[in-house]
Amino acid sequence: MAALARGLHGRARDDALLALVRAYSEEQPQLPRTPLSGAPPRSDAVALALALHTVPHLQVTIPPPEGAVASGVPQLWPRDALERALGLPLWQLDELRDEVDRRVGAVLLQLRAVQWLWSTEGLVDRLLPELGREVVDVVRAGGRICVLVAHGAPAPAAALDLPWLAPALGATPFRSAGVDPGLKVRLARGIGVALEDVDALLIRVVTVIPAEDAAAWLARDRWRSIGVAQTTDLGARSAAGLTAPISDDGLELGSWLTVDGAGEIGVSSSAEQVFHALALPRAAALVRALFGATLAMVEAGVAHDLAVYDVQAHLRAVLAPLHEWVERPQSAVAVAERLQVAPGRVAARMAEVAQVWDTQAAQVWTARTGRSIQARILAEVLGVRQSLQPGPHARLLRLFVGHLLSEARLDPLWAAGSALPAGGGMGAGFWGAFGRLQAATPDPTGTRRA
Repeated sequence: MAALARGLHGRARDDALLALVRAYSEEQPQLPRTPLSGAPPRSDAVALALALHTVPHLQVTIPPPEGAVASGVPQLWPRDALERALGLPLWQLDELRDEVDRRVGAVLLQLRAVQWLWSTEGLVDRLLPELGREVVDVVRAGGRICVLVAHGAPAPAAALDLPWLAPALGATPFRSAGVDPGLKVRLARGIGVALEDVDALLIRVVTVIPAEDAAAWLARDRWRSIGVAQTTDLGARSAAGLTAPISDDGLELGSWLTVDGAGEIGVSSSAEQVFHALALPRAAALVRALFGATLAMVEAGVAHDLAVYDVQAHLRAVLAPLHEWVERPQSAVAVAERLQVAPGRVAARMAEVAQVWDTQAAQVWTARTGRSIQARILAEVLGVRQSLQPGPHARLLRLFVGHLLSEARLDPLWAAGSALPAGGGMGAGFWGAFGRLQAATPDPTGTRRA
C-alpha cells in the first residue's frame, strides 16, 4: 500500500494492483445461492424485474450482431409469479416493462440509423472529414459504426468508458458538429427523427477506435453494440466531459465567496466543504463510468483489466479541472468581475483555497488509505466484479447488476466513517431473488420448480 500511495506507474503499478485484486478476492467469502424465504429488497426486486423484461428483447427484438447466433426462444415469466416472488404489484411490473420497451425502442432507432448510414457512399468523409488518411477501416457492429484509425501508441480498451486513458485519440474522438449538414438532414428524414435529435443519435452510433487494438476494442464495445448499455442505462453516456477544462466563469462561486464592507474576500463555508461539493458530482459520474467499464469488461470475456482498477489515476483525472481552474489567473479575473472587487484580492484568496483543495484531494480523495474515497470506490468496483461470476444465468445476472447499479445510491461512498458498500453482495441478492422466483413459477408439467 505504501508503494501505491507514492503513485506507481507502468509494470510496478500493475503488479501492485494485481496483488490488491488477488487479496480482495481471497478475503471475500463464498456467497450463498439460497432462495429468499420472503420478498427481496425493493431495489433488488426492481432490478430483477427489469432484467427479466430485458432478456426477451435481447434474444428476439434486437437483431444479433452480424455473425452471431440468436439464442433461441426466451423464457417468459408469469405475471402472477413475478408479483408473488418479487413483492411488486402488477401495475408496477407493467410500468417497468413499459420502461424497458421505451429503452429498447431507442436501441432499435440506433440500429435503423446504422443501417441507413451503412448504405451511404463516402460515409467516413461525411462523418469525420478531419481524419482523412488516418482512417484504416470502418466496421459495423450491431448498433455501432466503429471507425478504425491509425493510432500508433498502445491504448487500453477501457478507454471506451474512461476516455482519458487514450488522450491521443482525443477526449471526444467523434464530434457531431463536423458531420456534413446534408447527411444529417437526410438521416433525419430517412429514419423519421427530428433534426435536432440527430447529433445525440450520431454520438451514440459512431465511435473511433485504434486499428492496432481493434479486436480488443470491438469486444469491449459489445456492451454497447448489442444494446445492453442502452437498456440498463449504464455505460450509454460518454464520460469525456469529466476531464474537459472549466471555463473562467464556469463555476458558481457567489454562494461561498463573500465580500465584507472593507472589500475583503471571505469564504462562507470552509474551503474543504466547497471542494467536496464540487467534486461529488464528478466522482459520482466517474463511479457510474467505472461500473459500466466493469460490466463491459465481463461482457467481453476479460477476467480483470487493471486499467479499470486504477481508481487513484481516474479520480485525479476528473478532479484535475477543478485544480486547474482555481489556479488559473483568468478565473480570478472572472470572479472579481462578478463580485465587483479588485482581481488581486480575489487571486490571493483563491491561491489559499487552491492549497486547501490540493491537500483535501491528496488526503481525503485520492490517498491509498483504507478510508479514503479512492479506496472505497475501488473496493466497490472490485465487489461488483466479484459478484459477476460465470455460470448459469450469467447474462441475466449481468443485466440485474447493470440495472441495479444504474440507480444505486452512492451516498455510502462519500460518508466518512460509514461501512463500505458490499458490492459483492449483489450476487447473493440476485440468487436469492431469482431462486425465489423459480420456486414460485410452475414448470411445463404444472408443478412448482424445485
